[in-house]
Amino acid sequence: KLDANLSGFEAFCSALCSSQVASLSMGRCHLGLQAVIVLVGALRTAPVAVSLNIDSNAIFGRLGNLWQRGEADKYAAQCEPLYDVLKASRISALSVSNTGMGPVACVGVASSLPTELNSLNIGLKNEIGLDGGAALQAALETSSIKSIGIGKKYTTATGQHLTVSSMQPGVSLACSG
Repeated sequence: KLDANLSGFEAFCSALCSSQVASLSMGRCHLGLQAVIVLVGALRTAPVAVSLNIDSNAIFGRLGNLWQRGEADKYAAQCEPLYDVLKASRISALSVSNTGMGPVACVGVASSLPTELNSLNIGLKNEIGLDGGAALQAALETSSIKSIGIGKKYTTATGQHLTVSSMQPGVSLACSG
């Protein structure tokens, strides 16, 4: 079960508070929402801005596999504490590909981007939809992001594509289809 006993993980995260770690990859570590809240919370007081990869963890929803479809946003209603610590964290690059993110979680993340964030990877397997794409586009107006990866092309309700030209000047956009 995810997040069943976080004591060892909490000790690890506590050590991060005073470390000089600049890049941390926790992808495919079977982290749940509570573990990620502890991890991101620890990065609020990190002495250096950190590049964080938390890909392929069931943070915002249930992940799918060959036999079962995932459930995007299944845990989105419980993510408010994550958004709070995310906004105050010292994260410079964040990758959340394949984390069960749907439109609700994407709106929450977009409204909670850390001030030092310059790169965001949403990835191909998250289903952020129109609302999530629009929230990301709006967040770019006030953020320091220079690179964003959304995996797919998204079209707004008015039929416009989320494209490089719809981004702020100086922001690069990567999408796969």
